Amino acid sequence: MKRALPAALFVLLCAGALRADDLSIPDLRFSPGAGLGLATLSLELNVEGIRWYGGAQLALAGATRGAGVAAYGGVRAGVFLTGGSSAPFLGVGIGALGESDMQNASSAGWGASAEVGLALRRDERWFHPQFVVQGILPFSQRYTGAYPHTTTPVVLLGARIYL
Repeated sequence: MKRALPAALFVLLCAGALRADDLSIPDLRFSPGAGLGLATLSLELNVEGIRWYGGAQLALAGATRGAGVAAYGGVRAGVFLTGGSSAPFLGVGIGALGESDMQNASSAGWGASAEVGLALRRDERWFHPQFVVQGILPFSQRYTGAYPHTTTPVVLLGARIYL
């Protein structure tokens, strides 16, 4: 399992470099979208250029380790590692993060996010999927429930679809 993540990142880098055609990618695109993953739903807004992107996200994740439900709303920025129609990407972000378990314990505060993934069909006008792994690390949390809540990192694994 420890070798699976480096192998997957290597495949993403190679797959994105296979079709590097800068001329077919729009200079600037605004795209609304939605995400679906393992116990995760999100609403997305993306602004993207040939080699960069920025965005906003509202995500709801359930059944995370130590937390029953996590809600995150934040902004992010990142880079595409190639300028092709299929491109691996890396990004970071910050936003509000709230977590709660099923026993009336909760916390609220800030979360920092990091993501890695593969964007597909960047040269097409419609339907721009991304496969992404995103981690959100809680910081500056305060307890808001009946008793202290143990905060845990949130990992979102899924796909985003932009229109």
